[in-house]
Amino acid sequence: MAERLGLEQLGGLIGVLYTSNAIGVGLGSLAAGLLVDEHGYTAAGWGGPCALLAPAVLGPSVWKSVSA
Repeated sequence: MAERLGLEQLGGLIGVLYTSNAIGVGLGSLAAGLLVDEHGYTAAGWGGPCALLAPAVLGPSVWKSVSA
């Protein structure tokens, strides 16, 4: 990343990455709790496999548009 964006912007980029991770962790646990409350543990159990498969399914189309 430093080669692409330069060292001047690297600190800000790392800050954005850590902040977005914290937001995802906070909202993800809230969403999982709401899902369990509304639909039971079976519906929440599908969240893990779907989250693991999403990059494999969506990744090629995203990387194709980014590298073009």
